[in-house]
Amino acid sequence: MPGEFLSLLSIGIGLGAVYAIGAVGLALIVRFTGILHFAHGAVFVLASYVLLTFSSTAALGLTVPASLVVSGAAGWLVYEGVYRPLERRRVPALGFVIASFGVLIIAENAMTLAFGSTARSVSWPGELASGALRVGSVTVRVADCVATAIALVTIGALAWYRHSTRTGLLLRALERNKRLAADLGISYRRYAPVIFVIGSLLAGIAAVLSSFTVPIAPAGGLSWTVSVYIAMAVGGTGSIWSAAVGGLALGILSTVPDLWIGGSWNTALAFGVLVLVLLVMPNGLLPGRDRELGGASPAVLLLRRVTALSGQDRSQ
Repeated sequence: MPGEFLSLLSIGIGLGAVYAIGAVGLALIVRFTGILHFAHGAVFVLASYVLLTFSSTAALGLTVPASLVVSGAAGWLVYEGVYRPLERRRVPALGFVIASFGVLIIAENAMTLAFGSTARSVSWPGELASGALRVGSVTVRVADCVATAIALVTIGALAWYRHSTRTGLLLRALERNKRLAADLGISYRRYAPVIFVIGSLLAGIAAVLSSFTVPIAPAGGLSWTVSVYIAMAVGGTGSIWSAAVGGLALGILSTVPDLWIGGSWNTALAFGVLVLVLLVMPNGLLPGRDRELGGASPAVLLLRRVTALSGQDRSQ
């Protein structure tokens, strides 16, 4: 039993890593724009099929970057082609939700027309696709180890970018107080596409990691989006790490209960526990804000740090 539990736990952590990256990308977009971005799943599906299409004709070393470039470009296009016109017309929030779902449904149907509805798998190298590490009665899949490592590096790099670069600090200032940032000359219009590109790149990375173990299907975009939304809500949007914790929790709850129950009841239990968490903690498990900001005007403090960084750049 302990060996089986640890084996399932490792699978849950690998699945949680995929959810975590997706939840972090979604949290960035929601925090910055306030848009309920269900089209996140459209980017996920598109990146998955780019990976699937070219993996058979080109080296994976070229296919993976191409998939990420397409996902970033798709995020930019969704904002500029769909959300930005709605913002100019001051459409109510419900209009954004409908438009976002529309983009997701169009993407899924386009992939169905192009590739059919049958799930297909990417041909990864054997060790990555089916390799496993065995320690006694514990079996750990290589794919889960790789996914977890990539997720940690990716989220860590994003955290460094947001806390240590001029653009990252400006993005955080806009998240905190758009009106004050605008008064100080920081344009929401200029940086909103940047957020969509970053968030969509994370969706592309999640698509690559998911393809290690999960077949690609057009309908996967909606189920993945729902899972990522729940992960984000459970973890909270106080920081990128809180969204990542929500993704990890969802992955573990989706696999470990297989020890006792299975099938659809396993999924029902996972979602039921997460609903209970939200009832007790409506702002998520980690709702806290950036602690180092303190004070009543975090946007001002962030802008001071931007000024300090700019002064360092000029002195070098």
